[in-house]
Amino acid sequence: MGGQIEAQRAAPPGDIDRLVENLIGDYEKTGDAVIRLLALEPRHPALKRVLDFGRSEHQRWVAGVFAKALNKLSATERQRALDALVIVTDVYTWKLLRRDMARSTPATAATMKDLIEGTITELTKTTK
Repeated sequence: MGGQIEAQRAAPPGDIDRLVENLIGDYEKTGDAVIRLLALEPRHPALKRVLDFGRSEHQRWVAGVFAKALNKLSATERQRALDALVIVTDVYTWKLLRRDMARSTPATAATMKDLIEGTITELTKTTK
């Protein structure tokens, strides 16, 4: 499943528009199911291993797609930036925008893109 998700999210380096479009496309297909699994996790410990794998794969994916910006930072700054980018691109962020706030797919994409660009801009200021 990890390979399918990675293929769905593939985007040229630095192409945030495509990255967000592909990420949201993935969440439009799988997001509701993932949210349901996350809700069941506390009651069904067997899900933890699968969901932890998903969490680590998401973090690995984020570290890879934003490597150029992250590699300019010190170790502490890099971890902080990675944490922020993981949160910005997380399925819960998609759920808040699409399901809880009833935003359209284009509006969700625009917000996520703004958050990603703002995070990268703010966290790389210190390296200039």
